[in-house]
Amino acid sequence: MGGSGGVVPSELTPGTDAQVQIVAPGSDAPTDGVTEYLIEEQSIDTIKQKRDKAAEIMKKRRPKDCLTHWASRRIAMVSPNVLVYQALKEKINLAIKRSSQRVAEQFYDAMTYHPKFQNLKMLKAKAKR
Repeated sequence: MGGSGGVVPSELTPGTDAQVQIVAPGSDAPTDGVTEYLIEEQSIDTIKQKRDKAAEIMKKRRPKDCLTHWASRRIAMVSPNVLVYQALKEKINLAIKRSSQRVAEQFYDAMTYHPKFQNLKMLKAKAKR
């Protein structure tokens, strides 16, 4: 035998054509090894893309957002029978209040009154009467 180290079945003789089929574990249908390899590699690429996307989202988050998240999680974990509960509860509520104030500040900057648009609405309403 050659230096390949594999076992040659007795039915195969040199000079004859033979096809090797690989059966995927758990299935009866024959598949070729290349297709199975490509499917596995595609799933690895998909997982990598999801992981990269999650990392991008984490980079965009601010540290204060993470603190607020963990503060709100602590409310669910802390038992009211603990002596430190009131102090901890005040800290947690303060963190949540700060984050809501940050959101409110974004809306303060938004312009709520649009005179031209409101005048247009009034004119249309008068025209309908």
